[in-house]
Amino acid sequence: MRRAIFVFILIFATACAATVAETSTTPTATTSPEIPPDPVILQALHEYIDVPSSETLDLIVAEAGASSDIRWIPYLVDLLRFTNDERLIAPLAALTGITEPNPDVISSYTAFGRFMLDEAIDPGIDYSAWKADLYSTIDPQFRELLGQTDDSLLLAAIQWGGVPVGGVPELNDPARVSAADAGYLKQDDLVFGAVHNGAALAYPLRVLDVHELANDVLGGDPVALANCTLCRSGVLFSRHIAERQLDFLTSGLLLNSNKVMVDLQTGTLWQQLTGEAIAGPLVGETLERLPLTVTTWGLWSQEHPNTEVLVLPDGGSGRGIEGGPTYESGAAYAGYNTTTELWFPALGVPAVFEEKAEVATIERNGHALAVELGALTEAGPTVLDLGPDRVIVVPGDGGARFYLGSAADLDGAVAGEDELSLGGDTYPRLLSGQSFWFAWFGLFPDTTWWPETGS
Repeated sequence: MRRAIFVFILIFATACAATVAETSTTPTATTSPEIPPDPVILQALHEYIDVPSSETLDLIVAEAGASSDIRWIPYLVDLLRFTNDERLIAPLAALTGITEPNPDVISSYTAFGRFMLDEAIDPGIDYSAWKADLYSTIDPQFRELLGQTDDSLLLAAIQWGGVPVGGVPELNDPARVSAADAGYLKQDDLVFGAVHNGAALAYPLRVLDVHELANDVLGGDPVALANCTLCRSGVLFSRHIAERQLDFLTSGLLLNSNKVMVDLQTGTLWQQLTGEAIAGPLVGETLERLPLTVTTWGLWSQEHPNTEVLVLPDGGSGRGIEGGPTYESGAAYAGYNTTTELWFPALGVPAVFEEKAEVATIERNGHALAVELGALTEAGPTVLDLGPDRVIVVPGDGGARFYLGSAADLDGAVAGEDELSLGGDTYPRLLSGQSFWFAWFGLFPDTTWWPETGS
């Protein structure tokens, strides 16, 4: 089963490389949430889950496309995701105003899904039960996970990532070796570097891009490193919250093309980039973030000679999940990271950067900032505004660090793990992150960015 799922992902990823021309006009048709949806279409949608048939799908296509009721868009987007049936493109084009001269199912799915997110289309109360039924055909556990919220807007935004619950095996208490024994790593291999309670540990991306999650202990405290490969963002969290210690695994769900995790103890769903609980018993809670650095193994091991590093799983066989990507540097999601295309729907973003431009990010006291890494690397250490504060942003090999303060001349600045030293003065390091531009803007639409005119 797992092998078949990953074959599906590879096929799905390959299809995403295709680009389609699209135009959009704002639809004029709408339906008040108070007006019940067409019972004929709703019944056909339920029947299609129970007994999928071409005739039932034809009925859905004809009736929904002619209905002028945009509440059917989330239903049809879900069906397009699950069936890859190009017949669904026509009614979605009619309801959204998006035209596809050269129809392509995957590109259509992301375009229509983006319209749904941008327009915040609420499918109404009948949608929740239907979506739980649909997703349970993939994994019965989805019914319970989705049933933890009746927020139809949230449920419409949640998309299936291509695997069942736990379908990407997480690492639990992964084995480690000293830097001297990490012979499998090259100097330019990227790592997530963490220091907590004096203990330094490197999580190679070539490992975490395959497993995406690690439940671990660092400096005596339980932590979780959550890596969203679709967002190119790793975040280190404390696993202590609400007087509990949690263990996380992949939920198989996405929100704005961002990984959604689930904890084993309560079944709560958590958004990876923010650590917020979005559905379940702990909804409203937010995981505590811990400092994390994206850099090269060469630089990290130089700065932290006593660091430990994860052992290459499977005894270094070079294979990750059966039928999935290898542990070679850059192998996992190579087809995704070398194109500008997204694989799943995401909110629209200002075109100041490419959607998948890598940005160093920070949010502090209600003010957010995204710094395009390519431009920062070229410019060198830079002082920028963050609300009423000023911050010094220092590029590194693969990432950046933020420090609180300002200096007229940054020559000779030494960017350390906890502070920046310059001419006898020190500037404290601030908690920051890194991701693709689309992922950051989707969560912080009021963010400022640098360079102001884009890259």
